Amino acid sequence: MSMLFLTTVGAGWTQSQAPAGYDAQPETTQSAFPQDSTTEDFPEAPPEVQEQGSFPTPPARSRSYLLIGVHAAESGQNDPSGVLGYSSQLSSSTNVFGSVRLRNSRRRFETAVDYMGGGDFYTSYGSAGLYEQQEQQLSAEESILWPRARLTFSDLFRYAGEGSYGASSFGGGSAYNLRFDSFPIDSATDKATAPVFVPNQLTQVGSDAYTINVSSVDLSETLTPRSLLNVGGSYAMTNYVGSGEGLFNSRQASGSMAYSYVLTPKDTLGALYGYQAFEFPSSGVGRLVTNSIQATYHHTITGRMELLLSGGPEFISLTGGTVAETQQTGLTAQAALSYQWKKSNLNVSYNRQVSSGSGYFAGAITNVGYVSIDRSFSRSWQGSISGGYTRATEIGSISAAIGGSSFDYAFASAALRRRMGRYLSGFVSYQYDGENFASCLVTNGCNPVVRRHIVSIGFDWYIRPIRLE
Repeated sequence: MSMLFLTTVGAGWTQSQAPAGYDAQPETTQSAFPQDSTTEDFPEAPPEVQEQGSFPTPPARSRSYLLIGVHAAESGQNDPSGVLGYSSQLSSSTNVFGSVRLRNSRRRFETAVDYMGGGDFYTSYGSAGLYEQQEQQLSAEESILWPRARLTFSDLFRYAGEGSYGASSFGGGSAYNLRFDSFPIDSATDKATAPVFVPNQLTQVGSDAYTINVSSVDLSETLTPRSLLNVGGSYAMTNYVGSGEGLFNSRQASGSMAYSYVLTPKDTLGALYGYQAFEFPSSGVGRLVTNSIQATYHHTITGRMELLLSGGPEFISLTGGTVAETQQTGLTAQAALSYQWKKSNLNVSYNRQVSSGSGYFAGAITNVGYVSIDRSFSRSWQGSISGGYTRATEIGSISAAIGGSSFDYAFASAALRRRMGRYLSGFVSYQYDGENFASCLVTNGCNPVVRRHIVSIGFDWYIRPIRLE
């Protein structure tokens, strides 16, 4: 729902032909890894897949390509299995992944498919010794464009050995962000496979493996040159594989409707209604339903700075469980600030909403903050720093393995990348993961803490882009 707000407001701004909105690079900004002077391989960059709800502009002409990559890294870390308490266990791991990116733009149809998968191979993993942890992610998006409307269908599937809000499994949050800016084509804003915020699954450090699937449909229509209507819906499923921690599987159906109006060249106002329904297959957990109404505001402070704000009441209903039925009114809010220099980008965001509880709770009020800074030092060097914080407080039932009513998670990461050829680049990265619970865990006494440090060095190699037409 927060993503719908961001893209809907940005859509209204596009209609006024103002500078690029949040999550878009200004026209004068170059990719941190520019192309060589010769362009025979790929003379024109593929069109970027627009954000959901953005102003529907048909592609100039048909273009398509296929890009295949290999990604490998060697890492060292403490507490690889996420043992609660202060663990001194050390382990090295080899991370090997492959990626496939398909883009096709033909008349009024745009297709985007991304896959990344592989595994982490640990020399020691708790008491297991040698250990392999698989990671898979597949996303697909199909858009149909008309002169005044855009219809988008999308699906995301992910399998992971543990929660990874900081994207540590792919080299650390900062290294992950840089990886998808380093394609050997000008694709600085094309990040379909970048980490996706999904309300069902925020984070668990060292928990059981899980699968998640999110299917969505989104329709944006330009009503007037200054106004836009956006209607969307989604269905998400999260399942924990062999959950030894007693985590809650969840199902989530969501719907929303948003309207935005360009008031002045610098200001866009809007309204958003959102609906969420959470189901938990575990018996006696109950059903959680939320309805929210938000006012939205988008302001361009300068040509390179964007501010997005929204907020309003959220009505929460919990029924059908063994805990007492509850009706409460809360607050949902989102904020985002972006600033773009010639060689640097700053993004800060905050989101408060009801989530499924990340498996620990049958519904939770969740606050998420995130900040990132990217900078290009030269044609070959780029750096990134990012960090995030999550706090979730229970609404309904609590997992049997947890004695507290809330948990906190924080991560911080930094990465430095160097381009070593048109299709080859290397990186070094560091990431910190920390998780804490409000009180003692039933299974681990009074040491409910995870503190993990990960240092990685690796490379990304891509074959020459394959034109499909």
